[in-house]
Amino acid sequence: MMSKNTKHLNLKAESQEDLSVIAGAVQDSILRVHGIMYDKKAKSLTLGLQRFRRETDKPSRILSGLRFDGVLGVQSTGIDKTNSEAFLVLLSCSFKEEAEGAGQVVFEFAGNGKLKAKVECLEAMLLDRGEAWPAKSIPDHSTDS
Repeated sequence: MMSKNTKHLNLKAESQEDLSVIAGAVQDSILRVHGIMYDKKAKSLTLGLQRFRRETDKPSRILSGLRFDGVLGVQSTGIDKTNSEAFLVLLSCSFKEEAEGAGQVVFEFAGNGKLKAKVECLEAMLLDRGEAWPAKSIPDHSTDS
């Protein structure tokens, strides 16, 4: 059991540089397909994550919400939406500007899954909640030659 004094991240992104900080924090997060929630009317996309905490000495995870506002549409490839309980591992999150702040947020998942969100402008928020718990394994990105 982790300490009841878990320190939470509360990050906002309005630029590519800001988003790169959030992307580093959410790399290797685990989520279920049903944890991807697009609200067309509210123009928001939220990902419910089990975030791997790199900012601590002890490997742990915490529940986090990553929300994007001003979302005009969402497309996915390589994600089986028929199995809402399936797990995804988030590898990267980036922003590709197209015109005067508008563009696409691109999420890449293990297994070649991809999610693209067309946005009016880059506006994101990462919020941790609850208590952290020990991680069962530590993500390893080393490559064998």
